[in-house]
Amino acid sequence: MPTPSREGTLFWRGILPEGANECWYQEYQEGRIVVEFYTETHITAVFKTDDHNTGSPGSGVWATVPVVPPFE
Repeated sequence: MPTPSREGTLFWRGILPEGANECWYQEYQEGRIVVEFYTETHITAVFKTDDHNTGSPGSGVWATVPVVPPFE
């Protein structure tokens, strides 16, 4: 990640799971950075910088959904 000292906010719900997590890094043209952390079954946390944050409000409810087996 090219900008290691950016200030931002880490969002999560519940208890963060122990063990390995994957991450997905996105940098937008305005300089805003979003990093999503996830396991095989859950998005565990999202980090976003405080620069140029734009978006749309929304709401919803967390739900358990059935896991679809991989296509063979």
